[in-house]
Amino acid sequence: MRIGFLPALFVCVLIIQAAGRTQAQEASTEPSLSPSTPTVFQMPALRAADQQILALYQAGKLEQAKTVLDAVLKRYPELPDPYFARAVVLIGLGKQSEALADLETAVSHGYNNVTRLKTEPSFEKLRDNQRFSALVLQAGQNPATMQSAEPPKATLVRDGIALVSAANTHHEPRTNTLQAAFEFRSRLFTDPKVMAIDGPVADRLNDLYRRGKAAGNNGDLYDNRDRGHSTIRSNRYPQIGFVKYDPGAIAENIDFSFNDKIFFSAPTIGNASLGINGMWSVVKAALTNPRLVALAYLQFRTDHLYVYPCVRDYGWPDTMIDNFMANTPYLIISKGKSGSDRPFIRAGFVALAAMPPDVKALAKESGLIAPTVQMLIRRGQIQVNTIEDYLSPIAHPVVFDGEKLDMQKIIDVAQSLTVENLPPRVEFTILKENSADPSAQQAAADHLFTTPGAAARIVPNQGGSKTMTVSLANTVVPSGKQPTYHWRILEGNPDLISIRPRNETGSVAELEFKWQARQPSLANPEVQTDRADVGMFVEIDGMISAPAIISVYFPKK
Repeated sequence: MRIGFLPALFVCVLIIQAAGRTQAQEASTEPSLSPSTPTVFQMPALRAADQQILALYQAGKLEQAKTVLDAVLKRYPELPDPYFARAVVLIGLGKQSEALADLETAVSHGYNNVTRLKTEPSFEKLRDNQRFSALVLQAGQNPATMQSAEPPKATLVRDGIALVSAANTHHEPRTNTLQAAFEFRSRLFTDPKVMAIDGPVADRLNDLYRRGKAAGNNGDLYDNRDRGHSTIRSNRYPQIGFVKYDPGAIAENIDFSFNDKIFFSAPTIGNASLGINGMWSVVKAALTNPRLVALAYLQFRTDHLYVYPCVRDYGWPDTMIDNFMANTPYLIISKGKSGSDRPFIRAGFVALAAMPPDVKALAKESGLIAPTVQMLIRRGQIQVNTIEDYLSPIAHPVVFDGEKLDMQKIIDVAQSLTVENLPPRVEFTILKENSADPSAQQAAADHLFTTPGAAARIVPNQGGSKTMTVSLANTVVPSGKQPTYHWRILEGNPDLISIRPRNETGSVAELEFKWQARQPSLANPEVQTDRADVGMFVEIDGMISAPAIISVYFPKK
């Protein structure tokens, strides 16, 4: 069977159409679009479907490709391009009459690419068909698609509301995500209180802000992704911009669950207090998906930090098992179910507010907001009192307990930050590694994910091992600074994990993880774990970074 050119599939045209809005339309939160034009909020779903359909088509799985297209058209029956794509698939299935019907529907909905109709190889058998000739003429009479437009512009956060709408949101095809842009009023027009509640933490933070010693929260966002199920009262944090989504975004679930959909132009603390079937963490599934981990890394380096509950995947009374296959610095997993995330949201607000203004400005400029907040929260646990405590397993569990947070300690450490000692975002490169299984197929399966600040592997069989040589040379260290590198076992049996330095500075080491039986966690001995973690830290002028983490999981049959 000869497979013709299925146009990329239909999303390239959709992207052009979505961009082709007038300035008047961009200025409205409810833009007036023709029925044949997708909204910006529909683009991620359409792009994901595009990639799935194209892969199925190229693999010759035409019935499966049609099934996906059927679902797309059920959801978006007004769009013309999916009908064109389905017509290509139907031709491949030998369903010429149905293909013509889909092409006629596409043209009636505004499809106007006459060149594509005339040159698509799949339509070769239709060239002499009168219905096909008529629809080509009709397509040529459809209005032309606008090819360019001004990009959406940042909108002002008003009355504490940061509204996500088509006016300030664009689609990024490379990551298939959305990006919403905001601007904020100056400090002169900002509420004078960081926290509008009674208590020593609020009193201290408000005083530091009043005296110009703390940056406050003006310019920060809060993104709740469970539709108010576990949220923070906006009147208690009057400087925070609370993200709200317009109806078009909500209709496409841009606002819901694990955030793999949208980025913001400002430092963001967010949460989704949800579970799969009310029982399992949304993070556990995400940590087995390389794309989702990659997006979490991009969030981490662009000033976003999200909190998700562990639900029954960690320390549940019936099992007391750690079910997580990897540990990363990119997000926070809270111990418990709904509401267990709220202490960490508040801690994130406090950490952002308590940084000295010049330090916060440098952190934002350098993509260090999220790593710095992670460091402050980890240092701010009640059991972490010394540098050695911070470099030990007790500071870096895979799941964090909100009852162990000390807000005053977070403020103390934040206030000790300077532009000279602000620690970097630790990033590594795996220079060499063995395969836990000699077969190439299994070797690929043993790689859960690899990102610059976290990687995860699997050693599937008892007696196996994983060895890798890791370099921290990609960590950007401020000019003139002499970093100190720290490598620490954070989880697993220390007798079965080796860290062997491979250069004088300590920036390169060989790690070896031998297969391990299930054992008590180093971070929380009440919980049994099947995972080993090594953390990598960089110290600048006495201030130690958040870790980068390499995890190895030992599944039990």
